[in-house]
Amino acid sequence: MKQREYYIDWLRIILIGSVFLYHVGMIFSSNHWHVKNNLQLHGMDQILSFLHVWRMPSLFLISGIGTFYALGNKSRRQYLKNRFNRLIIPFVAGIFILVPIQVYIEKIDQYDSLMAFYPHLFKGIYPGGNFTWCHLWFIFYLFVFSLVVSPFFKYIRGNQFKGFQQKLLKISQRKGGANVFLIPLVLIQAIIFPIFKSGSHYTYDFIFFAFGIIIFSNRNITSSLIKQRRIYLTETLVLTFIMLSTYYINYGNIGTAIKFFSSTVLALTCSMAVLGYSGTYLNFDSKFRKLANEATYPFYLIHQPVIVVTGYYIVPMDIHIFMKLILITILSFGFSISIYWSVIRPINTIRFIFGLKPDIHVARLMGCLRAYAEVIHYAILTIYRKKSLVEMYVK
Repeated sequence: MKQREYYIDWLRIILIGSVFLYHVGMIFSSNHWHVKNNLQLHGMDQILSFLHVWRMPSLFLISGIGTFYALGNKSRRQYLKNRFNRLIIPFVAGIFILVPIQVYIEKIDQYDSLMAFYPHLFKGIYPGGNFTWCHLWFIFYLFVFSLVVSPFFKYIRGNQFKGFQQKLLKISQRKGGANVFLIPLVLIQAIIFPIFKSGSHYTYDFIFFAFGIIIFSNRNITSSLIKQRRIYLTETLVLTFIMLSTYYINYGNIGTAIKFFSSTVLALTCSMAVLGYSGTYLNFDSKFRKLANEATYPFYLIHQPVIVVTGYYIVPMDIHIFMKLILITILSFGFSISIYWSVIRPINTIRFIFGLKPDIHVARLMGCLRAYAEVIHYAILTIYRKKSLVEMYVK
């Protein structure tokens, strides 16, 4: 419990990076988004479809694992207070600071300025209206899921839960044994999807979050994934081929069922494969890991409005579509990192708003700067007063 699983941090960094690339790709796909290029990039829809299937479920899975370790010896009250500060405060701040930029850029012809847009922020629900949470839905879901699992903290810390994990361990150690976890995932989705199609992703995401807490928080289970990673990678490749084939092959009435089943199974097998490979090759520490791991959360919060603004200026340029893609990717990434490094990271008040813990070194630095400023101010006043006295004496 005290030993940090560094590969979980690296995997989180990679997944946030995939989210960034996904949103850049949205500009050049057939999907609706805030900013669109006049031409689509061939194959972009298929790439985004593959990323969409597993990137967010994997993030919820990693968040579940992180929740298990973050719980530690905290009381339920302490844990929920931590979740509120880390999730709800950035969520609310993002709704009023970040999201309006995206919607305004999309509807820029309707308003004279961003400030003119703000009075209309709550005018209807997006896309017909203006109010939306955009990419911040992930933050809100995490908070709700944290509330749902909080009554079970006592059970999670108990011997009965450890015994349950030991049973799961015996199953996962068999060749391809972790595939048994597909049964509840597919079964629940098969029941929920026909009844509540538009809301089936709620249960879907929660299952992955719960898997992170219940199953993959056990080091021995993840060790079995590491040993059998090639099996789950092979399954992922086969299922990816089946899912993408639905774009080119007419399966008739069963096409929807094939895509639904293959994408659902793919989400978990891909998550197990990336856990296995990251546990093999990325379980090491470095200064960059520490810096990047802290930056991932504020980077996630600010990256989308930065992409939208950057895309708004790049898309109209008369240059090749690949050059637009490269420019938007590089500039958006650079701007996002610059905003984090120069605005969010060095100021504790803004760190708190963006879900980061106060940095004691930042507090000390700011204290030193304030003291230094006071000394300079006092020195200037002293010199000015002496100058005034000299002038009076001369007169």
